[in-house]
Amino acid sequence: MNDVTVPDDAAERIRQFLADLAERKRSRGHPDVSYEALLLYGRSYQNRPRPKGLRKWAYKRCYLNTALVVADSLAQRPGGGGVGPLVYVEGFASTSRSEVEHAWAADRDGNVVDVTWKFDPSAGYFGIPFRFDCVRTLMRCGTMSPLLGWWNRDVLARDPSEWVHEWT
Repeated sequence: MNDVTVPDDAAERIRQFLADLAERKRSRGHPDVSYEALLLYGRSYQNRPRPKGLRKWAYKRCYLNTALVVADSLAQRPGGGGVGPLVYVEGFASTSRSEVEHAWAADRDGNVVDVTWKFDPSAGYFGIPFRFDCVRTLMRCGTMSPLLGWWNRDVLARDPSEWVHEWT
């Protein structure tokens, strides 16, 4: 596997993009808890090619794709690609064209496992690792929408220890 490290400027570009968005919302009197949470609890992830054994899943379905591959990895099912336990991450990915809301999985070392997009060595990833019980709750509702979406603000209003994943 190629060792590809995201240039530091990619993560910084995403962080600055988020700070600008948050400031615009605040200045208009409409602070956005999603952007604020990303700035407080988000972290950079190392861009790596998808591990062998994991296939590319459906395009434009990153939230569901990621939830399913993380569930498979935690249950040690074949869909998890034998990569070990993964964590569900939501945030923004930076491509050569723009910053995009996105979901991906990450391993214990902070390496990106993106089953939705083709590998782009210039991409950067910055997001919040979520505890899987939060993800599972949404999956049980029969949908997989972004945890950082406005309809899930109740999750972000709770103590972060209830929703931010920490490896033990």
